[in-house]
Amino acid sequence: GVQALGESHNLVLATYQQPTLLLASGWVFVALTGLFFKEFACFQRWEASALFALTPLLTGGHFLGLLGGGTEQNMAIALSAVFTFFAARKFTQPYQADIGDKTIFNLFAAQKAREEAQGGGE
Repeated sequence: GVQALGESHNLVLATYQQPTLLLASGWVFVALTGLFFKEFACFQRWEASALFALTPLLTGGHFLGLLGGGTEQNMAIALSAVFTFFAARKFTQPYQADIGDKTIFNLFAAQKAREEAQGGGE
């Protein structure tokens, strides 16, 4: 298995020190960027749009060596803070709004059937 943290190896520190390691782990950030885009497109949440911008700017800037230490650190702090807020808001979101494409269509069909049954019975 892959050891992410240990006395002799720290994956996060190694990636920070050798940006080319983002070629191996950066796909997680690509997937997260897509998730943030979906969250903004579906729910218009400001934090999702901020994460959609911050994630590729920070990872790409680090990989290409375009960000100074202070800028990179501030962007990482901002990303962490906004991501924490984003994750916390997911707990207050009604599950019906975020249960997946196939399931949401089944939910809408069931609601429509109930409405038609109620309207037809009057």
